[in-house]
Amino acid sequence: MRIPLAKTKTKWIGSVKDRYKTVNMKPSTETAPSKILLTVWVTALVLGYAGWDRLQLELEKQEWVQENVRIVNTLATVEQLLHQGLTREIREEGTAFLRSGYNLPRLFREPAFVITQEFEGGDLIPDSTRIHRILIVGASSIQYYLGAELERRLENYEGIDVLRFGKLSTGLVRDDVLDWPEKLTELMTEFQPDLVIAQFGGNDCQGLTLPDGRTASFNTEEWRAEYRNRLNEILHLTQEQGATPIMIGMPNMRETRFARRIHALNELTEEQTDSAGAIFYPLWELTSDSAGNYLPTVEFHGDVELMRLPDGIHFSRHGAQYVADQFCLDLEQQYTLSSESDSLADYYRFQHFSEARNDTVHYYAYVPDRGENERLPAVILLHGAYGAPEDWAFHAHRDLQYLSFLHRLILVLPDGNEHGWYLDSPYDSTSQIETYLISEFIPEVIGRLPVNSDFSMMGLSMGGHGALSVGLKHPDLFVSLSSMSGVVNLIEAADRPALIRLLGPYGENERAWRFNSAYQIIENYPTSEPVPHLMVTCGTSDSRLEMNRELHALLQELNIDHEYRESDGGHTWTYWVEQLPEHLEWHATYLHSLDNVEYFSEETDLIEQRVN
Repeated sequence: MRIPLAKTKTKWIGSVKDRYKTVNMKPSTETAPSKILLTVWVTALVLGYAGWDRLQLELEKQEWVQENVRIVNTLATVEQLLHQGLTREIREEGTAFLRSGYNLPRLFREPAFVITQEFEGGDLIPDSTRIHRILIVGASSIQYYLGAELERRLENYEGIDVLRFGKLSTGLVRDDVLDWPEKLTELMTEFQPDLVIAQFGGNDCQGLTLPDGRTASFNTEEWRAEYRNRLNEILHLTQEQGATPIMIGMPNMRETRFARRIHALNELTEEQTDSAGAIFYPLWELTSDSAGNYLPTVEFHGDVELMRLPDGIHFSRHGAQYVADQFCLDLEQQYTLSSESDSLADYYRFQHFSEARNDTVHYYAYVPDRGENERLPAVILLHGAYGAPEDWAFHAHRDLQYLSFLHRLILVLPDGNEHGWYLDSPYDSTSQIETYLISEFIPEVIGRLPVNSDFSMMGLSMGGHGALSVGLKHPDLFVSLSSMSGVVNLIEAADRPALIRLLGPYGENERAWRFNSAYQIIENYPTSEPVPHLMVTCGTSDSRLEMNRELHALLQELNIDHEYRESDGGHTWTYWVEQLPEHLEWHATYLHSLDNVEYFSEETDLIEQRVN
C-alpha cells in the first residue's frame, strides 16, 4: 500500500476503443436496475415539478443511480426536451487553439484567510474561521458524477455539511432554462454556506440573449461583455452573503472545435474570477496530456480507466474520483479541513511580521493529534531556489500528513525567499533570512504551535544547503540536520546571479562566501563545538552529486559522525518525495530519544510498507 501523493501522475495508454469495451460496456443481463431506475426517476420528476427538489438530489447521490448515469443522462435530456422544447446548439466558429504544452500550476493562488491567534494549549483554529457549510452548484457535471464525488469527499471532513444542486442543460447563457442568480439566492438563503463551489460552461459556448433582446454570437465582444456581467452577478451574490466562491474551470474536450470554445470560455472565466478576488480552479491541465491534447484515460489509485463517458465531455466515475480527489487535496492546503482519519495530521497556514525582513511572512505547519496540552518535537523543512514553502505541500501533502502523524512530529515550512539562500546579505537589508529563522521564526513557532524545545531541520537543494549552514552556525538549537541534493559548496556556485547579488562577487568578498558556505563551515568547524546529527543524501543522476561526495569525504576526514546515502534519482521532486520518509524517520529517531519516548522500529516499518 502506497502513501497517497499530492499530485497523482496521469498516463495515456492503449486504445481508447479497447478501453471503452473493457471499462464501460455492461452485460445485456443487467436490465433490472435500469427498469427500477426508470420508475424511480419518473416519480422523482413528478415530485420535482411539484417542488420536491431535495428528494431528487438525494436520489442522485445514491451509488446505484451513479452506476446508471448514462440512462440518467438520457432521461434527463428527454425531460428538458419535453419541458422546454429546446436543444443545445453549439456553433462552430471560435478562437484559435493556443495551448501547446503545460506544467501543472499551483492551483490556488491566494489564501482565503490567515490565522493569527496565539497557541494557548487549545484549538489552533478559532471556530469563526473554520468552514462549516459548503454549497456545490452547477450544470450536468455537478448533477452527476463530478458533483457526487465532490460531495462524498467533502462530507468526510469533520464538521462539514454539504448541499449540492446541479441541473442538466443549464448555464449562465441558458437563463431561459434556469435563472441561476435566483436559484443561487434561494440556496444560499436556505443553507448559509461558507464556501460555494460552482462549475458552469459546458452549455455556455453558444449565443446568448442581450438585455435589449438581440442575440450575440459566442465570443464576440458583445457576448463577452454580457457573460462577464453574468459571472459577476454570481460571484458578487456569493460574496455579499459572506461566502467564498470557487469557480471550477471546464476540462479539455475530445472534439477539437468544442475544446477551442471551452478554452476561450475558461480564459474569460479565470480573468473575471481573479478580478473579483475569488478563486479559479482549472481542470484543463488535469485532463490534458503533456502536449496539451485531450487525455482519454487516467491512472488513479493503481487503476487505469477512461476519464470520460462516451460523449467525450462528462466525467466517468473513475475520472470524477480522480478530479475530486485532486481538488480536495488542494482545498486542504487552502483551508483548515480536518480529516476524519486518525492517521493524518492537520494542516495550517499562519503569517507574522518579520522585522529582519521588514515584511509579513507566511509559513505552514502539519500538526498531528496529541494529548491535552502535549507538546511535540518539530522538524523545519526548507524549500529550494525558485520555490516557496508551499512547494512541499504541493508535491507531498498526503505524505507529510501521514508522516507527521506516524512519527509524532510537528512539521513547519518557513518562507526562505525564492533566492534568499538562508543567509544574511551584507548588501540587501531585506534578505536577512538566517536572522529571521533563528531570531524570529523559531520563537514564533514556539509561541504559536504546541512544540517543545527540540528542533531539527532539513531541506532540498538551496534548502539542503541552508539546513546545514544555518544549523551548524547554531548547533545548540538543533538536534539533527539533513540535506537532500544540497548545493553544499557555495564557492562552486559563485557564478549564480542570485548569490552574487546577496554576497557580492566572490573575488572581492571571499570571506562572506566562505562564512556562509556549508562546506567551508564544516572545514573550519571548531573541535570544541558539539555537532548535531548529520545526514546527506543525493541522487546519482544529480549534477550536485560530486560536491556532495566531496562533503562526505571531508566529514570522514574530520571524523565527524554522519549518514551519507546515494540512490537513483536526479534533481527532481520525484526523488525528493521518495526520500522524504527516510529523512523524517531519521530525524524522529533522534528527536524522540530526547523525550524518553520509546521509538519502536516496528512502527517505522509501516513507512516502507506504505511506500512500497
